[in-house]
Amino acid sequence: MFLRIVKNNKGTEYLRIVENYRENGKNKQRVIANLGRVDNIS
Repeated sequence: MFLRIVKNNKGTEYLRIVENYRENGKNKQRVIANLGRVDNIS
C-alpha cells in the first residue's frame, strides 16, 4: 500500500490510499480510501 496525490482539473490535490494486487498474472492497483483534500489534512 502507498499514498497517492492526485489533482483535479482545477488543481486541487487529493490524497488516496492505493494498494497493488495481481489478477490473472497482471499487476493492478485499486483505491482503498480517499482521505480528502491535501490542504485540509493536518
